Amino acid sequence: MRYLAYGLAVESDARLPELPQLETVVDARVDLAARLARPSGVMPEVLDVVQTRAHDDGAPWIRIARTASGYLISEAGTADFAVDRHGREVVLCRAGPGVSELTLRHVLLDWVLALVLCLRGKQVLHASSIVTPDGLCAFAGPSGAGKSTLAASFIAAGYPLLCDDCLVVEKSAEAGRFECTPAYPGLRLWDDSVDALGLRADVTQSVAGYMPKHRVVIEDRANGLTAGSHPLARVYCINRRPRAAGFEMPSVEPLEGKDALIELVSRSWMCDPTDKTALVKHFRFFESLAKHVAVRKLRVPDDIALLPDVRRAVLADLAGERQASSGHSKQALPYESQPR
Repeated sequence: MRYLAYGLAVESDARLPELPQLETVVDARVDLAARLARPSGVMPEVLDVVQTRAHDDGAPWIRIARTASGYLISEAGTADFAVDRHGREVVLCRAGPGVSELTLRHVLLDWVLALVLCLRGKQVLHASSIVTPDGLCAFAGPSGAGKSTLAASFIAAGYPLLCDDCLVVEKSAEAGRFECTPAYPGLRLWDDSVDALGLRADVTQSVAGYMPKHRVVIEDRANGLTAGSHPLARVYCINRRPRAAGFEMPSVEPLEGKDALIELVSRSWMCDPTDKTALVKHFRFFESLAKHVAVRKLRVPDDIALLPDVRRAVLADLAGERQASSGHSKQALPYESQPR
């Protein structure tokens, strides 16, 4: 079976219903082969560990290790995936006891694939993104910052989704600008976000067996996943903070120079930070991005009821640059719909 994700033709020996299926074969290319149906049970020899991550409580979460042919990407207690060094094949080596196919697909699609994209030479931001009349905007931040919920707020108001949680950014040599490729349809949201934004009808399934999040797909509407590459207009680095006594409105603050670069690098994906060649390329790319694309700190009150105010602050900031360059006032937003 062949699927499409991030512009890649993915051939899989197991069903990946979260991805759009390629019904017709336009060409014979396969960008990525996924071997998931029968775990090999054979673990490649680990040469050295290049990256580890832990949960907030300090418990082991992710480990990335170098092997003779590439990397072993592991989620503690869940699964181990072997990936070749060029990011062309992913093989499930081991699945933990009782781990469901749903959970394995989540691990593959929602973070292993981001690391595979890095191995393919792509630069990836830990960000969700939305298309607006004034360009594509990305919401970057750590897990739990509210990236997906903010993107869902825009979708509920009629703006198309480009990606959730994993944004591939490339510099177009022809256009001389930074462009982003659509991911695959769907957002991962908590119960309160689904209900507050009126998206219950779009819930398709749980994200994973161990995670009480829902996968929300909006492909049957005009504001579903948008097609084609889009120029990146702005990166908003989310800074979520408790709502103070009284009333606190969201704010947008410019980030420049090293502050912008630090935020971008800290919100980016990288498979092997010990690879000096890849590391230099990584820093130079984001240094250039910080110079050519405006980066903002977006202070967001921790109150879902204020999402419309956050949305308005973002849209006003996006429109402000266009007004400054054109000298004209902003007209009514063509995508903004009535509250649902």
